[in-house]
Amino acid sequence: MASVCASHEAEYRFEETAWSVVIAAGATTEPRAHVALTQLCDIYWRPIYAYLRRTGYNTHDAQDLTQSFFQDLACEQLAIAIRFPDDPPLSYGQLKLMPWWDPLRGDPCFEKIVASLAAKVPSK
Repeated sequence: MASVCASHEAEYRFEETAWSVVIAAGATTEPRAHVALTQLCDIYWRPIYAYLRRTGYNTHDAQDLTQSFFQDLACEQLAIAIRFPDDPPLSYGQLKLMPWWDPLRGDPCFEKIVASLAAKVPSK
């Protein structure tokens, strides 16, 4: 029983921080940042969820809070990325059409960022 508990605890333990992945998540090149954010989600989703469960949140709330954490992180990184001139820069069309942004659609922060990139129609 002890070995089962030890392996179960290891599954939910925070791994040593992979700083190269964290730095890549802040990259201004979209594909590199996307891959790094995916890796961070893969590494940290379960430990964050397990922490929330241990602190008393039920399954559904812990899942929602964990997902919200990663959505907020992605929006923060996106807000930073649009401030830097990339080659090519993030565009309104990319954010509206590319499927990897689907998990953020409907998030007020994401929609505000998308709207900020929309072509401005000059008033007459």
